[in-house]
Order: sequence, then C-alpha cells, then structure tokens
Amino acid sequence: MAAKKIDIMDVRQLIQLKIKGESNRSCSSSLAIHRNTVN
Repeated sequence: MAAKKIDIMDVRQLIQLKIKGESNRSCSSSLAIHRNTVN
C-alpha cells in the first residue's frame, strides 16, 4: 500500500514538538499522523 506524503508544515511542527520533548504518541495524535510515521 502506498503511503500518503506529509506536508512540509507538518514536518516542521513535528520537529518543534520533538525539540520540546513530546512523545511520539502525543506528536502523532496532535498532527493526526500515524505513530510509526513519527519514528
């Protein structure tokens, strides 16, 4: 199955959340992406 591409703005938000120390699970729920995508 082909994966959906995530928007560059989502990538920027993800980086900011990870710098703040957020967990993968909380990042994925706030951005509405799969938890494995955060990894």
